[in-house]
Amino acid sequence: MKKKKLLKQLIVNFQHSLPAEVYPRTLVLPTDSGKIITMPD
Repeated sequence: MKKKKLLKQLIVNFQHSLPAEVYPRTLVLPTDSGKIITMPD
């Protein structure tokens, strides 16, 4: 089990070291789809 945690931590650390640009997005709910949408509080 410790190997799994170690591997996950190594992956997270590697991903944080990558120079990636983050583009902010706006969340738009589809209000015309005819489906019921529930939103968490």
